[in-house]
Amino acid sequence: MNRAIKTNLKWAVVNTEGIKRIDYTQITFSQGNLQLPPGIEAIAENGQTVLFSWQYHEYHPWGSANDRCTVLVYNEAKNTFAYQIDTAPRAQSQYKFILPASFAGDLVYAYLSFNSAYEQNLCSNSYFIGRLTII
Repeated sequence: MNRAIKTNLKWAVVNTEGIKRIDYTQITFSQGNLQLPPGIEAIAENGQTVLFSWQYHEYHPWGSANDRCTVLVYNEAKNTFAYQIDTAPRAQSQYKFILPASFAGDLVYAYLSFNSAYEQNLCSNSYFIGRLTII
């Protein structure tokens, strides 16, 4: 069993009165020592778009300006993940993720992580941002 499955089985699978279900707020897709920036948010915008944003300050040791953001959205109604790996650089402070038109009106779970620009195996922990209704 790989590390991601083991972690998610431990923290994201909930047993309530003998019924197992997934707690999507506890899903982990990335674990590492790269620091996440402060102020992480996700906002649903028109056109099935999610605006992911975060704060970037040049003089803080959170990581490189060139670290890349990875975004993940889970649509429970459609049992579908949508994701983009290594998208916007940290210094850009935002990324607009256009989802499939079929996601309109659906509630989704939004997550974000960062990957180092210089060390291939260095990443941050994934971060659950919240639930959004796609418009």
